[in-house]
Amino acid sequence: MIHLERRTASLFRAALKRCFGTTPNRSDQTPVQIRLTPNGLVMHASAPEIAVIYTDPAQTGKGVFTFPLAQFAEFEGKTADPIKISLLRPDLAGARWTQQGRSREIEIPLVEPETAVRLPELPKKFVPIASNFLSAFHDASDAAALDSTKYLTTLFANP
Repeated sequence: MIHLERRTASLFRAALKRCFGTTPNRSDQTPVQIRLTPNGLVMHASAPEIAVIYTDPAQTGKGVFTFPLAQFAEFEGKTADPIKISLLRPDLAGARWTQQGRSREIEIPLVEPETAVRLPELPKKFVPIASNFLSAFHDASDAAALDSTKYLTTLFANP
């Protein structure tokens, strides 16, 4: 059984929709994998260009649940109330939570774990960042535009 806060589910879904785009067919069908390991809970979703990962070292165990992101809309929320996800049968999980004082429960059809893009292995050796990285990063941020460029139009006039 996996315990997940409703607000964590909401934040994870929002991050995925932001990273993967807002097209319902693309983001809502993205497989999300929640895996319990001896090192903690790992929840991730990936696209060819990007991966979003959430970890919780407090939860340990064994188990894998893989289902479409659209299922998060059923149980996400703004509170820290827990969602309990458990396996009902190999192709079906159940989620239980409390919403406005009422107990809620849904069935979640699972997809094959192989549908989720595998996370890359961590490097065997890490290299420290150069000592001037933070100052260079600060200089780069000073050179970036302060205004959003999505709707910004600049007119240049010749003197």
